[in-house]
Formats: sequence, C-alpha cells, structure tokens
Amino acid sequence: MGYTIIDNENVLDNEELNIQEQSVLIALISYYNEQKGYAYPSYKQLMRRSKIKKDETLIKVIKSLVDKGYIKKETVKGIGCKYYLFKCNITPTPKMELPHEQGYPIKRGTPTPQTGEHPPHKRGTTNTNTNTNTNTNIYMRVINYLNMKTNKKFKANTRTTQKLINARVLEGFIIDDFKKVIDTKCNEWIGKRTKEGNNCEDWLNPQTLFRASNFEKYLNQSNDSNTGYEEEFRPI
Repeated sequence: MGYTIIDNENVLDNEELNIQEQSVLIALISYYNEQKGYAYPSYKQLMRRSKIKKDETLIKVIKSLVDKGYIKKETVKGIGCKYYLFKCNITPTPKMELPHEQGYPIKRGTPTPQTGEHPPHKRGTTNTNTNTNTNTNIYMRVINYLNMKTNKKFKANTRTTQKLINARVLEGFIIDDFKKVIDTKCNEWIGKRTKEGNNCEDWLNPQTLFRASNFEKYLNQSNDSNTGYEEEFRPI
C-alpha cells in the first residue's frame, strides 16, 4: 500500500514546489514507513522513481526541500539516509501518481512489489488534472514572459516548447533562470543584425533559447555583452 498527501497541502497543487521537488517529495512519500515514521530509500531508488537523471540534481533538490522545511534528512553511517516528512498529512492509499519525466500524466500500471524493507506499493493516476495544471502554469509563465519581452505570440501549449521547458526544469533550472536567459538575449539581439544582414530577433524563440546546447551558456552570459554576439553566442 502506498501513501499520498491529503487536504490543502497536496504536492501537485503546491506552487512553492517546482516539478523536480514535487517528484522527489512524492517519491519519498511512496517510500514512507508508517511504523517507523520516516522514509529510507536509496539515492538510486529516488532517482528511478522521481525520474531525475543526475546525482547532483537530486542532491540539489533534496537540499531545497530541506531548506523549505518539507523534509529533514538524517544520515546513518553505513546504512543510508532517513527522511522525515513535514508540512503534510500522510494517509494510506492504494494509488500513487508521480509526475512523468516529460510532464504528461502517467498511465495506470500494475502493482510493483518492492524488495527489502519497503512494503509493496501500487502506482496509478490519482489527480492527472492537477498535475497537468501545474505544468501548464510553468509553461504559461515562461512563454508569457517571452511574449511580453519580444512582442511575439508564441503558444505555451506547443508540444516542442513544453518538452524543452520540462527538460531544463528537470536539470534543476527554475523560472528565474528562464527569465534571465530571455532578458539577456533580448538585450543583446533586439534591434541587431548579423554581418550577413540577418535579423537577430529571429533567434528569440523557445527552440533557440531553451535548447540544451544554448540554455546554460546563455544563462551564464553577462547581461552587458554588446560585442561578439555574431560568433560567440550565435545559436547552434
């Protein structure tokens, strides 16, 4: 039997948490042991269930949940970590929903037995509408900001755009990072042309700004960069 959050502290409805934090917190809840009063999954189990791919990303998300007061982490030498959960009421339930890696509702599945000390859990869909609304809110905030800065009309429901935003969020980036990238490149490209006469403003689109090969480079670029944009920060 799994565990889920009830009443007003529903994880998927909590705007204080980003997608990664939601995924990790729900994963911890699924491993919660009612008798012991804590969860004790390994990092490997948390990464598999939360769909986070990198160790450093998981460490960053756990630290954020600790800082926000949702969990307390206790390291037990030679054994692993205990995770105490706060700001939520936990109750047994036969179903459990985890946000999908690409941000789309997961399909119902068959019960998956767990090995070791953990009791078996059942995964299924419990609140796909809330999950979809949470993701849509992120897409809307990013794309509305981009449209405001560029005076363009990109749509937040475009599949390619949503996949790009989700991928960056799963790497640990937050809304402010998206805004900084947009601000930086708007400052650099609006009103500019390349040596060949191409309009740099054409690069102000989700596919260019949020692509994996560009995003972190743009994020760490100085806002006052006014030279060399044709070469160093040209989209690839």
